[in-house]
Amino acid sequence: MATESRAPKHETVMDVTAERIARTYAQGFLGAAGDDESVVADLEAVQAEVFAQHPQFAEAMRSAFVDHDVRVGMIDRVLGGRVAPVVVTLLKVLSDHDRMELVGEVARQARKLYEESNNRARVVIRLAHAVDDGLLKEIEDTIRQASGFEPIVSVEIDPDLVGGLEVRVGDKVYDGSVRTAFAKAHKAIVNQTVAAIESQPQRFTLAD
Repeated sequence: MATESRAPKHETVMDVTAERIARTYAQGFLGAAGDDESVVADLEAVQAEVFAQHPQFAEAMRSAFVDHDVRVGMIDRVLGGRVAPVVVTLLKVLSDHDRMELVGEVARQARKLYEESNNRARVVIRLAHAVDDGLLKEIEDTIRQASGFEPIVSVEIDPDLVGGLEVRVGDKVYDGSVRTAFAKAHKAIVNQTVAAIESQPQRFTLAD
Protein backbone atom coordinates (compact mmCIF):
# COMPACT_ATOMS: atom_id res chain seq x y z
CA MET A 1 0.00 0.00 0.00
CA ALA A 2 1.32 3.42 -0.89
CA THR A 3 2.44 5.75 1.87
CA GLU A 4 2.07 9.49 1.60
CA SER A 5 4.26 12.33 2.82
CA ARG A 6 5.21 15.89 2.07
CA ALA A 7 8.17 16.10 -0.28
CA PRO A 8 11.42 17.26 1.37
CA LYS A 9 12.75 20.53 0.07
CA HIS A 10 16.37 19.40 0.18
CA GLU A 11 18.08 16.02 -0.26
CA THR A 12 21.46 15.05 1.10
CA VAL A 13 23.62 13.51 -1.60
CA MET A 14 26.13 10.85 -0.53
CA ASP A 15 29.61 11.17 -2.01
CA VAL A 16 29.79 8.85 -5.03
CA THR A 17 32.95 7.09 -3.83
CA ALA A 18 31.48 6.50 -0.38
CA GLU A 19 28.29 5.19 -1.97
CA ARG A 20 30.25 2.67 -4.02
CA ILE A 21 32.19 1.54 -0.96
CA ALA A 22 28.94 1.17 0.98
CA ARG A 23 27.47 -0.91 -1.84
CA THR A 24 30.47 -3.26 -1.68
CA TYR A 25 29.96 -3.73 2.07
CA ALA A 26 26.23 -4.28 1.46
CA GLN A 27 26.92 -6.96 -1.13
CA GLY A 28 29.17 -8.84 1.30
CA PHE A 29 26.61 -8.37 4.06
CA LEU A 30 23.77 -9.84 1.99
CA GLY A 31 26.00 -12.73 0.91
CA ALA A 32 26.68 -13.57 4.55
CA ALA A 33 23.02 -13.03 5.48
CA GLY A 34 21.74 -15.41 2.81
CA ASP A 35 19.53 -12.71 1.28
CA ASP A 36 17.36 -12.67 4.44
CA GLU A 37 15.07 -9.63 4.56
CA SER A 38 14.77 -9.73 8.37
CA VAL A 39 18.53 -9.17 8.62
CA VAL A 40 18.26 -6.14 6.33
CA ALA A 41 15.49 -4.85 8.59
CA ASP A 42 17.76 -5.32 11.62
CA LEU A 43 20.46 -3.19 10.00
CA GLU A 44 17.92 -0.50 9.13
CA ALA A 45 16.69 -0.54 12.73
CA VAL A 46 20.25 -0.05 14.02
CA GLN A 47 20.56 3.07 11.87
CA ALA A 48 17.08 4.45 12.63
CA GLU A 49 16.72 3.53 16.31
CA VAL A 50 20.30 3.60 17.58
CA PHE A 51 22.53 5.83 15.45
CA ALA A 52 19.88 8.38 14.46
CA GLN A 53 18.22 8.62 17.88
CA HIS A 54 21.39 8.51 20.00
CA PRO A 55 23.87 10.96 18.44
CA GLN A 56 26.39 10.61 21.28
CA PHE A 57 26.64 6.88 20.63
CA ALA A 58 26.93 7.51 16.88
CA GLU A 59 29.65 10.12 17.46
CA ALA A 60 31.64 7.70 19.63
CA MET A 61 31.34 5.00 16.98
CA ARG A 62 32.72 7.35 14.34
CA SER A 63 35.37 9.10 16.41
CA ALA A 64 39.03 8.62 15.60
CA PHE A 65 39.74 9.13 19.31
CA VAL A 66 37.84 5.96 20.32
CA ASP A 67 39.85 2.76 19.87
CA HIS A 68 38.42 -0.07 17.78
CA ASP A 69 38.44 -2.42 20.78
CA VAL A 70 36.36 0.07 22.76
CA ARG A 71 33.89 0.41 19.88
CA VAL A 72 33.60 -3.38 19.64
CA GLY A 73 32.77 -3.54 23.35
CA MET A 74 30.09 -0.88 22.91
CA ILE A 75 28.60 -2.72 19.92
CA ASP A 76 28.43 -5.98 21.88
CA ARG A 77 26.92 -4.27 24.90
CA VAL A 78 24.25 -2.34 23.00
CA LEU A 79 23.39 -4.70 20.16
CA GLY A 80 24.56 -8.19 21.15
CA GLY A 81 21.57 -10.54 21.26
CA ARG A 82 19.22 -7.82 19.98
CA VAL A 83 19.97 -8.05 16.27
CA ALA A 84 21.16 -10.80 13.94
CA PRO A 85 24.82 -11.79 14.55
CA VAL A 86 25.71 -10.91 10.94
CA VAL A 87 24.67 -7.30 11.64
CA VAL A 88 26.97 -7.17 14.68
CA THR A 89 29.79 -8.63 12.57
CA LEU A 90 29.22 -6.00 9.85
CA LEU A 91 29.42 -3.18 12.38
CA LYS A 92 32.65 -4.56 13.79
CA VAL A 93 34.14 -4.79 10.29
CA LEU A 94 33.12 -1.20 9.57
CA SER A 95 34.69 -0.14 12.86
CA ASP A 96 37.92 -1.99 12.08
CA HIS A 97 38.13 -0.20 8.73
CA ASP A 98 37.16 3.19 10.26
CA ARG A 99 34.01 3.26 8.13
CA MET A 100 31.32 3.64 10.78
CA GLU A 101 30.02 6.79 9.06
CA LEU A 102 28.75 4.48 6.30
CA VAL A 103 26.29 2.52 8.46
CA GLY A 104 23.24 4.37 7.13
CA GLU A 105 24.37 4.16 3.51
CA VAL A 106 25.22 0.46 3.82
CA ALA A 107 21.71 -0.12 5.17
CA ARG A 108 20.23 1.81 2.24
CA GLN A 109 22.31 -0.10 -0.30
CA ALA A 110 21.49 -3.46 1.34
CA ARG A 111 17.77 -2.71 1.05
CA LYS A 112 18.19 -1.63 -2.57
CA LEU A 113 20.18 -4.75 -3.49
CA TYR A 114 17.71 -7.01 -1.71
CA GLU A 115 14.79 -5.51 -3.60
CA GLU A 116 16.64 -5.72 -6.92
CA SER A 117 17.38 -9.39 -6.35
CA ASN A 118 13.69 -10.01 -5.71
CA ASN A 119 12.52 -8.02 -8.75
CA ARG A 120 11.19 -5.19 -6.60
CA ALA A 121 11.96 -1.51 -6.68
CA ARG A 122 11.04 1.50 -4.60
CA VAL A 123 9.03 4.03 -6.56
CA VAL A 124 8.25 7.57 -5.46
CA ILE A 125 5.20 9.15 -7.05
CA ARG A 126 5.30 12.92 -6.58
CA LEU A 127 2.02 14.75 -7.03
CA ALA A 128 0.97 18.37 -6.75
CA HIS A 129 -2.00 17.29 -4.62
CA ALA A 130 -3.58 14.14 -3.23
CA VAL A 131 -5.55 11.87 -5.59
CA ASP A 132 -7.96 9.02 -4.94
CA ASP A 133 -6.83 5.43 -4.39
CA GLY A 134 -8.22 4.28 -7.74
CA LEU A 135 -5.98 6.66 -9.65
CA LEU A 136 -2.95 5.69 -7.57
CA LYS A 137 -3.62 2.03 -8.37
CA GLU A 138 -3.83 2.90 -12.05
CA ILE A 139 -0.43 4.60 -11.87
CA GLU A 140 1.04 1.61 -10.00
CA ASP A 141 -0.34 -0.80 -12.61
CA THR A 142 1.16 1.34 -15.38
CA ILE A 143 4.57 1.22 -13.68
CA ARG A 144 4.29 -2.54 -13.21
CA GLN A 145 3.40 -3.15 -16.86
CA ALA A 146 6.02 -0.74 -18.24
CA SER A 147 8.90 -1.94 -16.07
CA GLY A 148 8.27 -5.61 -15.36
CA PHE A 149 9.11 -5.27 -11.66
CA GLU A 150 6.93 -5.06 -8.56
CA PRO A 151 6.83 -1.43 -7.41
CA ILE A 152 7.03 -0.54 -3.72
CA VAL A 153 5.26 2.78 -3.91
CA SER A 154 5.38 5.83 -1.67
CA VAL A 155 3.63 9.10 -2.44
CA GLU A 156 4.94 12.61 -1.87
CA ILE A 157 2.76 15.68 -2.12
CA ASP A 158 4.51 18.82 -3.37
CA PRO A 159 2.18 21.73 -4.26
CA ASP A 160 5.06 23.41 -6.11
CA LEU A 161 5.52 20.49 -8.51
CA VAL A 162 5.36 21.71 -12.09
CA GLY A 163 3.23 19.44 -14.28
CA GLY A 164 1.50 17.76 -11.37
CA LEU A 165 3.13 14.31 -11.69
CA GLU A 166 6.63 12.86 -11.40
CA VAL A 167 7.60 9.20 -11.08
CA ARG A 168 11.01 8.39 -9.65
CA VAL A 169 12.56 4.92 -9.52
CA GLY A 170 15.76 5.03 -7.50
CA ASP A 171 17.79 7.91 -8.89
CA LYS A 172 15.95 7.99 -12.22
CA VAL A 173 12.98 10.15 -13.17
CA TYR A 174 10.79 8.55 -15.80
CA ASP A 175 10.36 10.73 -18.86
CA GLY A 176 10.43 10.48 -22.68
CA SER A 177 8.73 7.32 -23.93
CA VAL A 178 7.86 6.25 -20.41
CA ARG A 179 6.19 9.59 -19.73
CA THR A 180 3.75 8.68 -22.52
CA ALA A 181 2.70 5.67 -20.49
CA PHE A 182 1.61 8.01 -17.71
CA ALA A 183 -0.26 10.39 -19.99
CA LYS A 184 -3.64 8.85 -19.18
CA ALA A 185 -3.03 9.04 -15.44
CA HIS A 186 -1.74 12.60 -15.77
CA LYS A 187 -4.85 13.58 -17.74
CA ALA A 188 -7.00 12.03 -15.02
CA ILE A 189 -5.26 14.18 -12.41
CA VAL A 190 -5.99 17.31 -14.44
CA ASN A 191 -9.61 16.25 -15.00
CA GLN A 192 -10.01 15.56 -11.30
CA THR A 193 -8.81 19.06 -10.47
CA VAL A 194 -11.11 20.65 -13.04
CA ALA A 195 -14.05 18.63 -11.73
CA ALA A 196 -13.33 19.85 -8.20
CA ILE A 197 -13.37 23.46 -9.40
CA GLU A 198 -16.56 22.99 -11.40
CA SER A 199 -18.33 21.39 -8.46
CA GLN A 200 -17.90 24.58 -6.42
CA PRO A 201 -17.91 27.42 -8.95
CA GLN A 202 -19.05 29.98 -6.38
CA ARG A 203 -15.64 29.85 -4.74
CA PHE A 204 -14.04 31.15 -7.93
CA THR A 205 -16.59 33.80 -8.92
CA LEU A 206 -15.18 37.31 -9.21
CA ALA A 207 -16.89 39.94 -7.09
CA ASP A 208 -18.72 42.69 -8.98
